Amino acid sequence: MLEEEEMPSFSDNMDTSWADQEEEMIEKEPMSEIMCWLLYIDTEGNLQHIHKEKQSLDDMGMDDDVRKWSRNRLIQFIHTKKQYQGLKYRLMEILLYHMGLEPNQLMNLPIQPAVIQNVTLQDEIKIPPSLCIFHEINCLYFLFQEIPKYDDDIPETKTPLSIGDTCILPRNNRHKKTKKVTFKDPPDFRHTKKNT
Repeated sequence: MLEEEEMPSFSDNMDTSWADQEEEMIEKEPMSEIMCWLLYIDTEGNLQHIHKEKQSLDDMGMDDDVRKWSRNRLIQFIHTKKQYQGLKYRLMEILLYHMGLEPNQLMNLPIQPAVIQNVTLQDEIKIPPSLCIFHEINCLYFLFQEIPKYDDDIPETKTPLSIGDTCILPRNNRHKKTKKVTFKDPPDFRHTKKNT
């Protein structure tokens, strides 16, 4: 076992010589695509499946380097991922993992961890630029929960209609024939009184 003095530090093992060569190499760059991790969780809360795929990002149309994933594309993507291996899932959460360090922060070890934030479906997802070395680890996590199936689910039954006697209603000196329709409760229907 190594003594505490002999233990190599993180900064000793990390090669940062590339950062001293040119400033252009360590500027933040826009991301053209992002990795999406889809996590499928069963009804008991166990992680059952992990699927990953890259999705392209669109230009915001402004001068900044922020990229976006439009709301329409995002909703379509989610809709296509709600079923996996014959089971139905619902989206529980979207998380964005993004390393937004500035170039001068690379030398201040240990490196600050990335920010994980919740993403809503109200607007498009905006992905800020980041250092090129972090483009592969910046990602989106989609958490899907299996929709439970209950054994005691009773299929929805429609209330039967009963057609009664014919009524004749006068209308502009004409007689119009109508049928009386009554609603009958199913035999197992329970009546309850409201609390007053």
